[in-house]
Amino acid sequence: MPSAESSQPARWTRPDPVTTAIVVMTALGLALRLYQLSRPDYLIGVTEYDDGTDFGSAILLIHGHLPYRDFIMVQPPGITLLMAPVALVTKGVGTAWGMGVGRILTALAGAAAVTMGGLLIRRRGLLAVILTCGILAVYPAAVQAAHTVLLEPWLVLFCLAGMLAVFDGDALASTRRLVWGGVAFGFAGAIKVWAILPVLVILVLILAARQPRRAVAYAAGVVAGFAVPVVPFAALAPGTFYRSVVVAQLVRVDTVRIPLGYRLHEMTGLTDFTGLTSTLVLSLISLLILALVVGCSVAASRITGERPPLLEQFALASSALTIIAFLWPADFYYHYAGFLAPFLALAIALPVARFADALRVSGTEGTARAGGARAGAARSGDSAA
Repeated sequence: MPSAESSQPARWTRPDPVTTAIVVMTALGLALRLYQLSRPDYLIGVTEYDDGTDFGSAILLIHGHLPYRDFIMVQPPGITLLMAPVALVTKGVGTAWGMGVGRILTALAGAAAVTMGGLLIRRRGLLAVILTCGILAVYPAAVQAAHTVLLEPWLVLFCLAGMLAVFDGDALASTRRLVWGGVAFGFAGAIKVWAILPVLVILVLILAARQPRRAVAYAAGVVAGFAVPVVPFAALAPGTFYRSVVVAQLVRVDTVRIPLGYRLHEMTGLTDFTGLTSTLVLSLISLLILALVVGCSVAASRITGERPPLLEQFALASSALTIIAFLWPADFYYHYAGFLAPFLALAIALPVARFADALRVSGTEGTARAGGARAGAARSGDSAA
């Protein structure tokens, strides 16, 4: 006979503010990405160039044509493998609607990044979650990159999966999780080799902690995550793979260098502020953002007497490396900046939230000391009386 307690219906409990913020920001990010697809011709029309090669490679694969051996690709085969199940849909509904399904899944991947970013820093409190998820949800380059089958939303998704595995709160996770995090980062590299930037930052952090065995375990996971999807194709046409994926990317010749102003527009997310067209103005805004981030990190460390946590160090270093990588070459496209979104969001949110927490704790301790001093003074007065 069931007990009285078990027969009672479960009571609904209100979600905590952090969970609510993650859900709300994810819904906002998804709404923005789906709104793009609701615009005329955006779901099954022609809106981009790269999506044709990315999705087309998957269609060729399901018809028995292998990348590098039977056709040229200038990226690793990660997106081909991700889109292969979607390409099967084209046999029943046609290529246009198959592309539409791929675009919807890419929009979902972009929105999922908002959730994963929130889960990554949920222990840092509400302010950190709101800033991180908010930036990921509305960052223009991330939203625009998710309007069709482009690499950046999927690249970011697997990089965030790697971060969730590698970090346990602000610190490094167990060795087993480091391996799985390495696998996620390795597959991210199989989508686009830019994943090597956060991979190297994490490797340096592990080595700086004097944990060589854990560094080897993490690196082994990265190699496995990259090699398993890539080697079978590369082995069938090693020369073509090397020339297409490595040489063609390193020796790209661009007749015109993309202006600094355009790059700053995309990386700062100020793409729709028509009044901010000056490169000088955008440069000043970028410097102000940098000063805010560094200033909050330094001030928080001085108040608490502690170094920035590993996750914050990772975010700052990965953001810096990515920005340098975007400023250095001659070419730059709007969707590139989508890769910067998670690192920039963390680099802003974590120092600001840590500084706010340090001020709050410092203020609370100061109030407690003042209250104690007043109480002591009152006792002394009573004794004297």
